[in-house]
Amino acid sequence: MAPSHRKGGRGDRLSALPDNALERVLSHLASKEAVRSSALSRRWRRVHEGVPVIDLVDPNLAPAAASAASESASTTWLTSAIVSKGADTPIRTFRLNAFHPPYDLLDQWITIVATSGIEDLDVKLRYNESSKHTLCPYGLSRGASADFLKSDRNRYIRTHRHIFGCPTLRRLQLTNWTLDLPASVDMALLDTLCLARIMDPNGELQQLISGCPSLAHLTLEECPSIEGYSRDEPPP
Repeated sequence: MAPSHRKGGRGDRLSALPDNALERVLSHLASKEAVRSSALSRRWRRVHEGVPVIDLVDPNLAPAAASAASESASTTWLTSAIVSKGADTPIRTFRLNAFHPPYDLLDQWITIVATSGIEDLDVKLRYNESSKHTLCPYGLSRGASADFLKSDRNRYIRTHRHIFGCPTLRRLQLTNWTLDLPASVDMALLDTLCLARIMDPNGELQQLISGCPSLAHLTLEECPSIEGYSRDEPPP
């Protein structure tokens, strides 16, 4: 939690609230909006640092839609938002919707949040227009298909293995990834798993489910390479 700051003016009841109340208010905003609150007054200058939620949407739509400078500024902002949290502030919720971020930075971001007491992790990657292609064999268009386009099959980034040993994680949502698990999966507290447009070329979903003994809610959306799984009942 960020250190306590002076109360606002007499007529500003919101600013007179304690830091933990203001942090809860800011946690319902996108991270860029939360950071902008620092311009309101001296009272608000560092309140956003104590917010345990990071909610980021990369505005870039495609390489042609943005210059190299704007892409660099976007990734710099994303990194800054993650690493600038107060030293005593755990990252409880991390939501990222990004256009093909640099792999080394993505690895850095996920490593940081995975070791920060994360409870809710939601990462959606975007690559190009084909990543929006609906996987449905009954579509009306000639290109309707129940599988990924051949051009996409080697494009999706592999999942970062440290996600799957995170002891505090309770909810995990991944969109547009290739499933790549470590030898051992240990997510004892995970109760909600949502996988959308996930490639599973090595049939690893079963291993993932087996490593989540508390799993109560599983959602699979547009995952054509996943053919089946079993859920062992816990011992009586």
